[in-house]
Amino acid sequence: MNQIPVHPALKKDRNLDVAFFGSVGMGSVYPVDFDLYLLSGQWRWGSDRRYTYAAGYIRTIEHRMVAHDRFLRLAEARRTEDVFSMLGDTDYAQAYQDDIGATEAVYDINSILSNEEKRVRTLVDSLSQDTEVTDLLFIPYDYFNLKLAVKSVHRGMDAKESFSDLGTISPLTILQEVREPEKSGDLPGHLKEAAIAARDAYDAEKRPVDIDLAVDRIMYEYLIGRAKSLRELLLYKLLVMEVDITNILTFLRLKWLEEPQAAFQEGFIEGGGIDRARFLEEYPREIEEVETDFFAQTEYTDLTGDGIPYLKNSTTFSRLEALMDNEILRLLDRVRLINFGVEVLIDYFYRKNIEIKKLRTVVLGKENGLAADDIKMRLGYVSK
Repeated sequence: MNQIPVHPALKKDRNLDVAFFGSVGMGSVYPVDFDLYLLSGQWRWGSDRRYTYAAGYIRTIEHRMVAHDRFLRLAEARRTEDVFSMLGDTDYAQAYQDDIGATEAVYDINSILSNEEKRVRTLVDSLSQDTEVTDLLFIPYDYFNLKLAVKSVHRGMDAKESFSDLGTISPLTILQEVREPEKSGDLPGHLKEAAIAARDAYDAEKRPVDIDLAVDRIMYEYLIGRAKSLRELLLYKLLVMEVDITNILTFLRLKWLEEPQAAFQEGFIEGGGIDRARFLEEYPREIEEVETDFFAQTEYTDLTGDGIPYLKNSTTFSRLEALMDNEILRLLDRVRLINFGVEVLIDYFYRKNIEIKKLRTVVLGKENGLAADDIKMRLGYVSK
């Protein structure tokens, strides 16, 4: 076997002794599954017997998740109310019954989905033997709340109703501490850094988007760094994939709007497998050329090959956004090779998040009168 060069995202870190590194979801030009490659002992990958019970339990309850063909049927439902009534053998059945009650009152779909998110979080917490790893699944909600808090304080927005309670820190604590983040004794260093950067970025131009960009950059730098230090391969690869996908979407959106290259440079997030130079080299070209010559050389060929034509025909990014989740699921399929390990919890968490997102897509589509075929396209499925 010929040796494959170490992935660019790892070359920068000499402490990672990786002889071979695959490219699933990493944006690499080397189309090789990562489990076929020799990884040094620096990385953890399953085979953790502390998770024997957890893995067995997750495999038992996974059958209650909403399958691909079920989503297609949900898209065909006549009314919004019919969607959850068609989920009688899933995790949402009891929540639906509890919410409508005996009087058949109008139920709160957002509440049902939010309660399911809380249930998943509680389950992952209860089964985890490595909270320093599984907390990384919930820290992004802290950053989400931080964005809202900075906007609330510096733009006069009332964001309390929008806060998520899935994070690791109380949203009210974050709201209080971002007023003077330098003096905060309650925010961990990575959130304090993000709060200062977001405030300074907003003060410079008074643009809300600068708050999001500043926070996202620090969030991914922190999460990817932690995943590497904890030697958690699956989570590391998922985070790198998220950065790649975010940069691809930013690239295409700005190209579509005919924004200058400088706008992309400003919005680019470091840490992905496709580096900034490659994007900038392609930026002056037409989208059709980029699709065939640039993205076709990465692991995101399916995403762009299917999403870009739909974008050109419909002028909406909804299908591209859904196809991003399909890329995540494709990587998660590798976890099926693991019998037990924290990776089983990571896999379940990501799959449930995608499931909940798809259900929201169906419900919003029904509420807005979208045709079934349009909803299927927005789910990332090909309409028959």
